[in-house]
Amino acid sequence: YPNPASLTLTGIINSNSSKATGKIIAPDGRVLMDDILIPQGRFEIEVSALAAGVYLLEIKDENGSWVRKFIKE
Repeated sequence: YPNPASLTLTGIINSNSSKATGKIIAPDGRVLMDDILIPQGRFEIEVSALAAGVYLLEIKDENGSWVRKFIKE
């Protein structure tokens, strides 16, 4: 949350893994942010530098991966 986001994207995933990581992917497939650490399933990602548009947030841990779409205002 919030979605759409303007400054920060915050969330909680159902994982207590210390190895969970995330990345932000542009619509054209370019990885814009990589190796975002997600300790104990909580994250806060600064997105203010991204241009307005639709992006994907991919989160991985040892149990699998999840992709969610978010909008940057």
